[in-house]
Amino acid sequence: MIAKSTLLEDISAEKIAAGVRRVLRAAYSNEPCSGREIQKLLAVGRKGEVRWLVDLRAKRATDSVWKSWIPYSKKARIAWAALRWSLKLGIIRFMPGVFFIKVPSGRFGKWAEDAPELKEHAPVIFIGKPSSTEKLTVFLGDKRGRIAAVAKLALTEKAVDSIGNEANVLRQLQGVVPGIPRLISSRVRTGICVEEWVEGKSIGRRLTKKHLWLLFTLPRTGGKARLEDKFQLLIQSLTPEHRRIAEGSAVNAGCSGELPTVWEHGDFTPWNLKRTSAGDLILFDWEYASPNGLPLLDLLHFFYRQEYLFRDAGDVIRKFKENEFVREYCRVFQLSHKVQEELAVYYLLRSLLYQIPSLSPSETYESFVTRQLKKIR
Repeated sequence: MIAKSTLLEDISAEKIAAGVRRVLRAAYSNEPCSGREIQKLLAVGRKGEVRWLVDLRAKRATDSVWKSWIPYSKKARIAWAALRWSLKLGIIRFMPGVFFIKVPSGRFGKWAEDAPELKEHAPVIFIGKPSSTEKLTVFLGDKRGRIAAVAKLALTEKAVDSIGNEANVLRQLQGVVPGIPRLISSRVRTGICVEEWVEGKSIGRRLTKKHLWLLFTLPRTGGKARLEDKFQLLIQSLTPEHRRIAEGSAVNAGCSGELPTVWEHGDFTPWNLKRTSAGDLILFDWEYASPNGLPLLDLLHFFYRQEYLFRDAGDVIRKFKENEFVREYCRVFQLSHKVQEELAVYYLLRSLLYQIPSLSPSETYESFVTRQLKKIR
C-alpha cells in the first residue's frame, strides 16, 4: 500500500502502514474503485508516526494550513520552515520521512455526505497523536489556496464524545462568542464535526490583556457551585494510584461560600488561539468545553499545560499569582489567594483523569502533578 519515497532512519514503512490504513478507512469510502480512480497522497511523519497526509493537487491549500501551524521551539520552527519550502519548490517528495500512499480519488467517506459542496475540495489531513481522544483533522481547500472547512473525525470511543461535545457547543455559542467557528454539519453518534475554517495567525505563548478580554466574553451561566462538592466528586473518579497523589494536597481545606459557574473552554492554550487581521483573538477547538466550569481553570490550564510541555516557568503557582492579568481576573471574580490555590489543586488533580502521555521516561505526568502540588502546599 505504501511506496517508499525517501526514508529517515527512524521511520519504518511497515511500522506506519497499519496506522495509515486505519486513518484512510476513517477519511475515505471503502467502496471499490478502478485503477484510474487512484491518486497519491504524501504521508509526512517522524519517529514512526505519520502526522500529515497531503494532496499535491492543492499545494496552495496545504501551505495555507501549514503557515498557521507554527511550532514554538527554535529547532522545530527551522525543520517546519524547511518542509514548507520543499513543498513550494516541488521537492517535498524527496524530504526525509515522506511516503507515497494510494487512495481512492475523490471518494470521501460518509462524513462528507452532509456537505456535498465540499467533496471537490482537496484534503490536507492531520493525524493527532495516539491518545484516548485521538482524531483526524481534515482541512478542505481549493487550488487557489482557500480553506473552505475543517472536518474532525473520531478515531477512538472517547474522541466520539469530545467531537460530539464540540458540535453541541458550537451550536449553543454561535453568535454569542465572537469569532467562534460556524458549524456546517455533524454526526454526533459517530464523532464527526464539519466546521468553517478560522482565518488568523498563530500567537505567542505569553498571556496578554486580549486573552483576558476573550475569557470575559464567555457567557456566565448564572449557576453556583461549591468547590468542596467538586472535590468530592473528583476524588471518587480518581484511580487508587491518583487518590494517593491527592492525599495531603489541601483537598479537604475547602472553600467558603459558592463560586459562579462559567463557560470553560477546557483547552485554553496558545495553539488553540489565533489573531485576526483586526488584531482580535479568536478561540477554536471546543471539544472539552463545558457550561459548568469554575472561574480560573482556563487560565490555570494556560500556565500548567505550557510548563509541562516546555519546562520554563519553574514555580508555576508563584508566577501565576504574580501575573498582572491573572490578578485582574481574580479581582473581577473576587477570588482570594486561598481560593486560587484550591482551584489550582483541583485543576491539577482533575487533569489526572485525562490520561496525558508522558513526555519522557524520566518523568511521568503523575510525577509532574505531584511536584506541582508540593509547591502549592
